[in-house]
Amino acid sequence: MDTPTRLWGEEIVRRRRDRGWTQKDLAEKVRTTQQHLSLIERGAVSAGDDLRLRIAAALEVEVADLFVWPTVLPA
Repeated sequence: MDTPTRLWGEEIVRRRRDRGWTQKDLAEKVRTTQQHLSLIERGAVSAGDDLRLRIAAALEVEVADLFVWPTVLPA
C-alpha cells in the first residue's frame, strides 16, 4: 500500500526527472545529502517542514503540489 510519504517521494522523483536533475543536483539545491534525499524519495523517511519548503522552492511548485492522492472511484 502506498503511504502519503511514499506518494510524496514519488512525486518529487517525477518532477526532479522532468527537469533532468539527478538526486545529487536536487540535494545540493536544497542543502541536504543525496543519501537523505534518496530516503525521502523512497518514502523511507519524511522530510521536515523546512526541507519540504526548500524542495518545493527548488522544483518551483507549492508544497501542496507535491502531495498527489490517487483518485478512487466508488464501485
